[in-house]
Amino acid sequence: MNAILTPAPRRPIRELLDELISQIAAGEVVERPASVVRELVDNALEAGATQITTVRLLAGGVRLIAVEDNGTGIVREELPMALKRHATSKIRNLQELESVGSFGFRGEALAAINAIADCVVASRAVDASGAFALDGQSGELRPVARSVGTTVEVKELFFSTPARRKFLKTDATELAHCLEAVRRPALARPDVGFALWHEGRLVQQWRAYPRSAMRWFNSKPQRGVWPRHPPSSPSCAAAHRCARPTGADSGAGPAARPPSLMGKSGTTVWRLSGRVMGAKPPAPCAYASGE
Repeated sequence: MNAILTPAPRRPIRELLDELISQIAAGEVVERPASVVRELVDNALEAGATQITTVRLLAGGVRLIAVEDNGTGIVREELPMALKRHATSKIRNLQELESVGSFGFRGEALAAINAIADCVVASRAVDASGAFALDGQSGELRPVARSVGTTVEVKELFFSTPARRKFLKTDATELAHCLEAVRRPALARPDVGFALWHEGRLVQQWRAYPRSAMRWFNSKPQRGVWPRHPPSSPSCAAAHRCARPTGADSGAGPAARPPSLMGKSGTTVWRLSGRVMGAKPPAPCAYASGE
């Protein structure tokens, strides 16, 4: 016979601590190291970076994730705000929210990552006399040496939530997910250089193509799908434009002939409004036949 369950004593309603709120938010933002890589690469691209020169990883991204770019940087006065919840430069009012064109806008990612890891943000803004680094745990702001741009270091991921850490896969599996998190924006943005390092070894590199070398596309870098090949390569020699009628959901881009796709959907990257949508074309788009 089952024992009769006694009701739990009443507990008072209280506000959650900010640290606990950030850790709960981190569960939604950070699933694995690749989630951190994706957020940091998106931030670098939105800062106008043309070279994401270093994505450094240790232990598949669990021990260290460092993303360095040459974007516009963050001024000294705004660095402490970068790791606060709901602090963002993306929107200021409802009108900008309704027409948002950035990858994200809530201002929760860096704060959530800082709640479950040791974060250091070093940045030098354009026209600034020097660079400064912010320690996410202590809040200490100190001068450092670096060129214009930003470096974000995330160490010991999930150190404060060990239960989450034990569900991670092997270093090789986590590295593969991090590589995919860099590969997709690299394919979508050939005007930006990317390099991924793991344990001090260069894993893969995508060199940036100058805009003058991409005039064959006859479009702006913010539109369409970009094959990560030079115009003279066989894949791009067979490329042609595909377009839908103009309108709110219109789009245009090059479509390579099926043989150059190697029969794998994962080798194709679709972009919509500057965002990587994945391997499958957004409905009602379809692959071009090449005829």
